Amino acid sequence: MKSYNKPLLSAATTILAHIATSDATFPLKKPDIRYSPWQELNSTSQEVAETKLGYIPITWNVHGLADIEDNGWWQLTQDEAQGATQLGWDEATWDCFIDHYGSYDWSELVENNISDAYEALGWNESSWNGDSEYPPSEAKWWDQLSDEEQSAANQVCYFLDNWDDIDMNPNDGIFPHPKPDFRYVPWDELSDDIKDTAKTALGYDESTWDNIGTYYLESNVFGNLNSTEKEGALDIGFYSHT
Repeated sequence: MKSYNKPLLSAATTILAHIATSDATFPLKKPDIRYSPWQELNSTSQEVAETKLGYIPITWNVHGLADIEDNGWWQLTQDEAQGATQLGWDEATWDCFIDHYGSYDWSELVENNISDAYEALGWNESSWNGDSEYPPSEAKWWDQLSDEEQSAANQVCYFLDNWDDIDMNPNDGIFPHPKPDFRYVPWDELSDDIKDTAKTALGYDESTWDNIGTYYLESNVFGNLNSTEKEGALDIGFYSHT
C-alpha cells in the first residue's frame, strides 16, 4: 500500500474515544452520510462535499472513485478537514471508513494494532509496501470472502457497500449500471464540450467514436486509465462501472 514519510498518527488514542459509540460490526461508529446517495443529501451537505472535498455526484455515488479517498486525514488540507468535519468525520472515522489506513506505513499499522486485521486478509509488510503480490482477498467480492476475512475487513471499516464499491447512481434502465447514453450519440451530434473532452483527454476522433469497440482505450478498465483520461472520462459521464 501507500507509504509516506510522516509522524505517527494519534489514531490509537482517538479510536479509544469512539469505542463507546461504535457499531457492533465496526471498531468505530459508521458515518452513515457516506452511504447515502448524492441525490438524497440535503443541499448544504452537497455543497460542502463538492466545494471542500471535491466530490461530484458520480464520485460520491461510487466508493473509492474520488481522489480525496486515497488520502489519510493527515494528508487533507485545512479546508478539506473542515469540510469532512462538517459532514461528521474526524481523524479516526476518516482513516478507517475512507482511507482504511491505506496511507499508514506497516509499522504504523503494527503500532496501532491494525496489522492483525490486514494479516487475516493475507497482507504482510512486503505486499503492503508493493514489494510482492497483493493477497488473493483483493480479487474477491464481499460474498467470496470467508467469515474470518469479512470479520477482519470489518475491523478496518470495510463492509459490502465499500468493499464492492456499490453503485448508488440513479438507474431506471435494464442494465446493472446506468447506460451512458451519450456514448451512442454520433460524433457530429455531440455537444462541443463533450466532443472537445473526448478528443483532448481521451484521444477520440470521429472514426474511433462512431465505431464503438474499435478504439484501444475501450479495451482498458477504468482503473488503468491515466489521470488525464480518468478526469476526462468523469467529465463526460463515464466512471468505473460504466
